[in-house]
Parts: sequence; C-alpha cells; structure tokens
Amino acid sequence: FFRVRMTEKRRRPPHDPDVEEPPRQRPFQRPRGESGYHPGAITRVSLTNFMSYSHASFCPGPRLNLILAPNGCGKSSIVAALCLGLAGSLKLLGKSTYVKDFIQRGKDNASLEIELCLSATRTVTIRRQLFANSSKWYIDGREKPEKDVAELVTEKLNIKLENLTQFLPQERVKKFSELSPVALLEQTEEAVLPPEIVELHAKLIEATLERDKMEKGLLALQKDLSYKQSLNQGDELDVQKHQERQALERQAAQYGLAVSYARFALKQDEGRALRTQKEELQKEKGRQEHAMRPLKTEMNKLKEQVTIAGDKASKYEQVVGRTEGTLATSQKNSDKHAREIESLLQEESQFGERERARVAELQRAQAAKAKVEDVLATLTPPAEIEQELNQKSGQLQRCTSEYAAVEEKQRAVEAEVQLKTRELHGVELEKRKIQNIQEQRLRQIAQLHRDCHAVWQWIQANRQQLV
Repeated sequence: FFRVRMTEKRRRPPHDPDVEEPPRQRPFQRPRGESGYHPGAITRVSLTNFMSYSHASFCPGPRLNLILAPNGCGKSSIVAALCLGLAGSLKLLGKSTYVKDFIQRGKDNASLEIELCLSATRTVTIRRQLFANSSKWYIDGREKPEKDVAELVTEKLNIKLENLTQFLPQERVKKFSELSPVALLEQTEEAVLPPEIVELHAKLIEATLERDKMEKGLLALQKDLSYKQSLNQGDELDVQKHQERQALERQAAQYGLAVSYARFALKQDEGRALRTQKEELQKEKGRQEHAMRPLKTEMNKLKEQVTIAGDKASKYEQVVGRTEGTLATSQKNSDKHAREIESLLQEESQFGERERARVAELQRAQAAKAKVEDVLATLTPPAEIEQELNQKSGQLQRCTSEYAAVEEKQRAVEAEVQLKTRELHGVELEKRKIQNIQEQRLRQIAQLHRDCHAVWQWIQANRQQLV
C-alpha cells in the first residue's frame, strides 16, 4: 500500500496555477479528551511487591513519556508490569514462564493496578493480584475473569500487546528489526488506526491482489485468444475445404440419384419387356394347349380302341384256349377209341365169339367218332383263328405304335411347356429381383430425398390419370 501511494505521488502531473487543488487532509488522529489523553492511554500505574518495587506509583503524561535511569533500577520491571497488568502473555517478555517469578522475594503476593482513559470523561482501572500459582482480576474494583479483561483491553481500548509497534520490550527488539516494511506498516496501522480502517485496508490489499491476479489471468486469456485466433484462421481454411467437400458430396449424391433413377427406368423398361414376353409365352402356351387338345382327344380314343382291342384279344385267346382244350380232349378220345378198336380187332381175331360185340362196339365208336367229327366240323378251323389273331395282333401293334408316337409328341410338347415354364419362372425371378432393386432404390431415395419419394408415390398412385 505504501509503495502504491508513493508511485502515485511520483506520477502526479505538474502544478497548474489555474486549477484549484483540493485541500489536503491531515493524518488520522485519535480524539483527545479534555485532559488531553487518547482513549486507551495509561493515566496511572501502581505496583506493590512486584519484582524490585515494594510500592510504587506514577502517572504518565498524555503525550510522549520517557523513563530514564541507570541499569538495574527497574525500567524492565515497569515494562513487565504493563504487560502483565494488561492481560499480556508471559511469552512476550521472554524472561520467565511463571507468575511467581514476578512476586518480590519473601512476599506471598503482588498487585498491579493500571488506570486507563476510556473516553473523554471516564477512566477504567484494571487491577491484578498475583499469587504463586494463580491470579485475580478486577475491573473498577469488581472481580472479573481474565477473558473479560483481555476483551476490554483489545476490543474497547485497542491495545494489542502482540503488536511490536505498540509494545516492544528489549527482548523483542531483534524481531522488530527483522520485520519487513509491509509487516511493519500493517502493525503500525493496527496501532494507530481504528479497526474499521485497518479492515478496509486489508480488503483493499485483497482487492489489489485479486486485481493483479485478474490482470494476469486477462493477459493469459489474451495470449490464449491470440493463439486460438491464429488457430481459427487455419481452421477457417479447413472449414472452407470441408464445406466444399460437402457440396461435392451432395452433388455426387444427386448424380448418383440421377444414375439410380436412370437405371431404375432402364430396369422398368426391361421389366415391361419381360412382362410382354411373359404374356406372349402365356399366349403361346395357350395356343400349344389348344393345339394339343385334338391330339389328346385322338390319344384318348386310341387308348380306348387299344383297350377294346385288348379286351377282344383276351376273349379270342380265351376261345382259342377253350378250342385247343376241346381239340386236345377230342384227340385224346380219338386215340383212346383207336386203341380200343385195335384191342377189339385183336380180340376179334383172337376170340371169334366176341366178334359181334366188338363190331357193335366199333359201330358205337364210329358213331361217337362221327359225332365228334360233326362237332369238329361245327368249330372254326384253327388256321382261321390264327389268321384272325394275327390280324388283331397287327392292329394292336399299329395302335401301340400310334400310341407311342402320340406319347412321344406329348412328351415333346410337355418338354417344350416345361422349357417355357422355366423361362417364365426365370422371367418372374428377374422381375422380382428388379422389384427388389426398385424397392431398395426407393428406400434410398426416401432416406436421402423425401420430397422425390413423395412425388414418386403420387405418380404411382395417379398413374391411370397420367396416361
């Protein structure tokens, strides 16, 4: 604070006679009473059995007081009495830490009485009675605790014995010389100025330190701002490049969308062509099916004829089987009768008396043979049956070959139908693939450009009105 004031004084502009200077303020002075004493000034000191004094009393003046005496006369005893009488600590004296050491040798107690100026018209008396291990305190004759005495001295009378500018015993002169100018100024202010001014000065110092701190912070922020501005200039170029890149990306996206739309249009044309081809294939399939209907009808008729011919052939085979069985039976009977005739002839030649019977038997056999021959005459000759069978077999073979040809043609038609079906299936797969691609493109368009997708949906919904 002192250096700041001196700096401001050196920088004061030169005196201008035309400018009226404000009146200078005098340094702060405590108000004096009618007696001339400041509040807190000592007006009387009385010592009893204290160190080298059996009884002593003196009254300091309102201004500077000097005690002059040779060494060993008790000047330090008066200083110690002032410290102990005003509730000072024994450590401030640096001599002893026990109260009993300040009692006169051979005495049981000692007393200190100090009268101080409290205001312009009032004084206060502090009395301390010392014992070997205790003390009693009195304020204006009333016993009080030491805390009340210390509060009266420090708060009301503004006496601070710890302040070296107020109380400086010879044991603490070295410490006083070691004080820095700032500390000396602070203690001087505490000694001569009111507490509120000291507090204001402390706040001013704190505000100055805070201002210096803020100025340093401001300089750091300015440096940081300059550094960031230099960085920002480089970042602006990066931002410009980034914006140009985004514009190119948007343009590329638009071009990609146009290409996708063109591909979609091509695929749509291909889809329409495939749809037309599918319709033509379906028409061709219908024509092939229509052309195959007579063949199927003829084939069904041939199948029916083959079935009928097969039934007839089976019947003929049954008749031939029965006829062959009858012929075999007749042949067996003929052989049997021939053997019987031979046996009869043998018997006739051997046995004459049986000749008539055998002749009769022969006649009966011949009659039976005639009957058999008549039956055989009524039957169809085997050659005719075989010829008819051959004819039926040939007709059956022709029907079978025609049926095979029809089946071959049907297989060819079915193969062609399967080929057309596979082609149609491939066309449908390609169509679905194109539709999937179309849906993917539409989803991409919906994600990138919702307006284009909305226009496309409107076109699809109103296609009939646009045709």
